Amino acid sequence: MGLKHLNGEEAENFGYIGEKEYWGKTIGVQRMEYLIEAGRFLELESIYSVKLKTKLSINVILLKIGW
Repeated sequence: MGLKHLNGEEAENFGYIGEKEYWGKTIGVQRMEYLIEAGRFLELESIYSVKLKTKLSINVILLKIGW
């Protein structure tokens, strides 16, 4: 989990939850909220996500945080 490709204005969100026992427990949403706060602290203008077509669970997380 984290931010990469920081350039002073924007950064890419990355990360995954590998252990299935933690899937669906809002950890992904909490992680994204934390990264948004980190982006504000770093005074980033934007944070973006690159998602794979095969990783549909990220759609749920992104919708829950309003992306």
